[in-house]
Amino acid sequence: MPCPVDYTHVMPSPEPETYQNTKGQVHVRCKLTVKCAWSDRLALWNWLYSQDGCALAEVPRCLVRRVVPKGHGRYSGTASTPAFTEAIVTIYYDTDGPQWVNDRFVETQIVPAPIRVFPPSGLYWSTGGKDAITAEEASHPTEFTGLLYLVTEGMLTAEPASLYTSVGYTNKSSFPLLDYSESWPAGTVRYEAPMKFCHNDYSASKKYTVGYRWLINPFGWNKAWRASTGEWAPFYNKNGTQIYPYPETWER
Repeated sequence: MPCPVDYTHVMPSPEPETYQNTKGQVHVRCKLTVKCAWSDRLALWNWLYSQDGCALAEVPRCLVRRVVPKGHGRYSGTASTPAFTEAIVTIYYDTDGPQWVNDRFVETQIVPAPIRVFPPSGLYWSTGGKDAITAEEASHPTEFTGLLYLVTEGMLTAEPASLYTSVGYTNKSSFPLLDYSESWPAGTVRYEAPMKFCHNDYSASKKYTVGYRWLINPFGWNKAWRASTGEWAPFYNKNGTQIYPYPETWER
């Protein structure tokens, strides 16, 4: 959607620069100064923070991170409600920060995470009620390092539906990781309780941010280490039905 109000450039073009952040990543940032009618400044502001208006054409993925409007021209307001002829708006762009990916304003991260797996007591390693999991096995966990996949999604105008429905459940099909060229097979990704934030933006509209968390167990959440055979093995009840402590129910 094009900008709903008219504006003109004060500077002929942005002047990008590169810099290195604290993570050692090289990014691009620049600023652009425009002007518009004072009464149009909030509409311009709103558009600049939208998916349609946030990107800088000259530098891909360089998005609006800060907008600073200042009054200019004849002053005609009051002490509580300032008004000017026009607004001079300085727009700061940066490639560092969340990006629009598939219509979602997201930032992703993968970090190491400790995992402890216990074989469930009262079940069996084999069908037919054979090879019962012993109390000794059930009391000794296998510890290893897995992965925690984090996706923070912002700019939401409503709370996502069914946010907590699948907490504790695992994926029933391949799970691709947004921003990364990898995916994980069924039963290896457990959906953790997400974080949720709410704030009011500059126009007093309520916005939401959700921090999604998925814990990745490369060996599968519905298996445990069986020391006697040296492998990750599933569990069965006495009738020979495979048991899924973390049911494989959801899809990406």
